[in-house]
Amino acid sequence: MAQVQYYGTGRRKHSVARVRLVPGEGRITVNKRDLNDYFGLETLKLIVKQPLTLTDTLNKYDVIVLAHGGGISGQAGAIRHGIARALLKADPEFRPALKRAGFLTRDPRMKERKNTVSKRHAALPNSRNVKTDAEYLFRFYSEKVLFFLGCINRYKLTNNHFRIEHSRHTFYNQM
Repeated sequence: MAQVQYYGTGRRKHSVARVRLVPGEGRITVNKRDLNDYFGLETLKLIVKQPLTLTDTLNKYDVIVLAHGGGISGQAGAIRHGIARALLKADPEFRPALKRAGFLTRDPRMKERKNTVSKRHAALPNSRNVKTDAEYLFRFYSEKVLFFLGCINRYKLTNNHFRIEHSRHTFYNQM
């Protein structure tokens, strides 16, 4: 006679866990290793057992899991999600409790992609020499144009020296 099995697939970050519930005495096996051997942290073991303790089925089913991808924290979350889905197939009356606890909801948070910066944005005033920019602007544009553009705040010419007050810096230069 065939044994009754319930399947559920759980996902979290980049982790995927294929969970199988088999009637038994409560053993949890992850990737052919015992739960205590696979997860070192007690919090991760607790996360994996949450749906079973919520529905009081911890000693009714053996849990067999194949988990891959991501890290151990993501795998623990994926296993919890998969166990909750498999319990739902075993008994649909668990749905309100599992839904209220949030075990049936797939956590959508993912790692944010690396934002590369264009070369133009990489060379903004934090990395450029603002003094050179102010001198360059002063040589090629008149004082009125620079004030209009907002490039310099004040300009003063005294004894063959000009003083430029940039929005961030003040420069003294000899003409």
